[in-house]
Amino acid sequence: MTDRVKTLTVVLDADYRIDDIQVLVDAIKMMRRVADVKPDIATYEDYMHRARVRSDIFNEVVKAFDTKKP
Repeated sequence: MTDRVKTLTVVLDADYRIDDIQVLVDAIKMMRRVADVKPDIATYEDYMHRARVRSDIFNEVVKAFDTKKP
C-alpha cells in the first residue's frame, strides 16, 4: 500500500517581509490540491538557532584547518 501525504513544508532561502512574500503565498494557493498556505513568522529564537549553527560550523572549519595537530 502506498503512503499518504498530508503536508508539504516549503523552506525559504532567507527571511522576507510578509508583504514581499505575499505574491508567492498567493501563487502557491492557486495550485491544484492546495487547501491553505500559512506563513510562519520568524522569531528571535530562529535567529539564535541560526547563530549557534553558524558558530558550530565555523568552529569545525577552524579545527579542520588547524596546523597545531596534537
